Amino acid sequence: MKFLKAINRKTVKRIAINFVGILLLAIGLSQVTTDDLSTLPYLSSAGITDYDSSDFYQFVANARNERLLDNHIVIVPIDTLSRMDIATLVEDISLCNPAAIGLDVFFGYVADHDSLLLELLKQEPRLVLPMGVDAEGDEGWKARNAYLFDSTQQQRGVINLNISTPYSVVRNFRPYYQTDRGKIPHFTTALARMAVPESETHLQQWLSQASHGEEDEEGQVVYINYGSREYEIIEPSQVIEKPEALENKVVLLGTLNDMQDVHITPISEQMPGILIHAYTLSTILDADELTPLPKWAQWLLAIVLSLCFVMVSSASLNYRAGNLFMRLFQIAMFLLVVVCGTLLFFHLHLIVDLTFPLSLIALGLLALDLWNGILGVLRVKDL
Repeated sequence: MKFLKAINRKTVKRIAINFVGILLLAIGLSQVTTDDLSTLPYLSSAGITDYDSSDFYQFVANARNERLLDNHIVIVPIDTLSRMDIATLVEDISLCNPAAIGLDVFFGYVADHDSLLLELLKQEPRLVLPMGVDAEGDEGWKARNAYLFDSTQQQRGVINLNISTPYSVVRNFRPYYQTDRGKIPHFTTALARMAVPESETHLQQWLSQASHGEEDEEGQVVYINYGSREYEIIEPSQVIEKPEALENKVVLLGTLNDMQDVHITPISEQMPGILIHAYTLSTILDADELTPLPKWAQWLLAIVLSLCFVMVSSASLNYRAGNLFMRLFQIAMFLLVVVCGTLLFFHLHLIVDLTFPLSLIALGLLALDLWNGILGVLRVKDL
């Protein structure tokens, strides 16, 4: 009996020491290789430098056969319309009793009949006009002066996309901007406030929770849930013919074919800005915010993975096919993490950062070999 207890203590001690050593080595190797994603072979060979685990989940979700027609939002393209045509279109849409109207276009220069255009726009209280902001370093954001819209007193929202370069992926948005003119909502936040005030209240409550809402240098940002949504597109000439399609809906006016306003998203390499606003607005109205898995949970996952490696490797040392079994086990763990992460995204809207656990799995055997090599150099035979 004492002999068995001694063996158990020795086994537990061996597993514990091996576990700590392999865990530290694997974490160290993973940090070295993932601090810069461009060092990963499969990413650098593909030319991908802006990558996030959420992009994978979004792409998989959008690739499903399941498609959902959004019942809150309608898009009316204005690619070929003049200023007065747009003003007349806003009047026509107003007659259809929409919940809100979002105009995603800037008029940056003087033109004939601008005073008439302004008067027509001022008559629509449900209209949200665009505003731009410029980053001012540590001073926050500076509201960009835009001709025409600055002279109105209507609701406005920031249309900036949360990207650093034209080649960045649009994966999140900033609900509010602290500017030199005070706190200004995002374009979609302002529309949600006007159409369904409760949705903005929910967004604020969600942001107030410490585990939610990613942060960057300027404040909180929220992941856009691109999902598998479709949006009804109604041509300007069909607005009067289909008033029921616009009633109690948020109507977005913008361009769909302007190549200067297309951006990279997780589900498309060329998505019009107005469509990105539609997905963003859907995220708010449907309370479909995506929550990143907390850091402590990521570390817990890493510890569990390392413990599994140590226990399985210890059990397979005495078998002739132990190395083959470890390889198969490594592949199985890789697939398990990906599948479980995808299911958590689908059902709980949780984002599991795949970079760290997958790199830990990929480097697990290397860490195991290094650890055994260290033990060999130190002539430690009883571990």
